[in-house]
Amino acid sequence: MTIHGKRGQQLKNRILLYPWFSADAQDHCPGSPHYITRKSGTSFAPVIYFIYSKRKFLEHMTDPNQFHYVHRAGRSKKRRGKNASGSISLSDLLRSTREGLVSSGWWDNYRAEVVPVIAQTRRLVLDRQHPDVEQTGPDIREVGLRSLCLGLGSPIKSAESRAQLCVLLDLCAELAITGTDRELFDPAFEEEDILALRGLGLGKGAHVIDTPTLVYMPHCGIGLYERFLRANWSGEGMNRIILVANDMAAYTERPMRILEAKTPCVARIAPRLRSLPFPTSSKFPGAFNNTALQVLDDKNGGHTWTLAGLPEYSDEDGEEGEVR
Repeated sequence: MTIHGKRGQQLKNRILLYPWFSADAQDHCPGSPHYITRKSGTSFAPVIYFIYSKRKFLEHMTDPNQFHYVHRAGRSKKRRGKNASGSISLSDLLRSTREGLVSSGWWDNYRAEVVPVIAQTRRLVLDRQHPDVEQTGPDIREVGLRSLCLGLGSPIKSAESRAQLCVLLDLCAELAITGTDRELFDPAFEEEDILALRGLGLGKGAHVIDTPTLVYMPHCGIGLYERFLRANWSGEGMNRIILVANDMAAYTERPMRILEAKTPCVARIAPRLRSLPFPTSSKFPGAFNNTALQVLDDKNGGHTWTLAGLPEYSDEDGEEGEVR
């Protein structure tokens, strides 16, 4: 998973830590030692995860020497308060968050309701890429998915963001999405971030999806959804996407005249999607409310996909649509 920080660039200092979950959770989440990428002298710490097999995980756990410390020297700064060894690591925060999801009963509900359906959806999306070729289990497993996460927020500062990150990692494990096939961007960037991200081919969330992808956009503003949909507004593009985001159908409860005028792609895609709502969490009520697994419905294949007649989108349009 590639993580681009506040200034739109990958941070360079890395520390390899132990997995954030307990050993008894391996059945739900395969072992995954992870890197915490940290800007020297600060507490800002986005995360890069590399999913390992259970066998590799057990080898690492039984041989502590397999874990090593990687650090690129930088200018040291004095810390106030707790030192680095005394502070709470992100791995501890994630472990605590996941324990909260488990103890509240939410995790079991999510695993029972969402995970089986998303596994079926994966096969559906991959089958759509080769409609003339009958593919069986072993063949389909050879075809990989990618993941793209937008709008997660800071897992350091927000418990809800950490809960969403726990689910993202679990979904990536279920869908066998690993390593560089995972990307994460924070759309809350400033002008200098916009310039840097444009250099990486990213412009305000307007990602073009050219391969089957899990798109994870928890509680983004409706403006970001509109830009993303416009960038992929075709039957081929939408057929590649497994979307975990705000339930698009909820937006149609607004006056349609206003929705069509400001965010026409959101208005037009809502009735074309097959949707499964996530269970709500009493422990983290703002993390998954109004969140749904969504995929293009085969029954709606007769619709035309054209941008002709769409009004020019303004950055000021639709930002009140953020759900937190």
